[in-house]
Amino acid sequence: MAAQREPNSRLRDVIEAVGCTYEALARDVRRIAAENGEILQTNKSTISHWVNGTRTPSGRVGQ
Repeated sequence: MAAQREPNSRLRDVIEAVGCTYEALARDVRRIAAENGEILQTNKSTISHWVNGTRTPSGRVGQ
């Protein structure tokens, strides 16, 4: 049986407060990663997964 995920309400609230779309946030994550030598495939679906409780984010993305 899979563990129940708890939605990331803090992330959702911040995204809503600034009026950002998931696509725009994903683009910014990719841009900032590229500025730091990382190539990511983050997209609006990834952001949706984070908001819905997928462990955010893995690896160096969180840094």
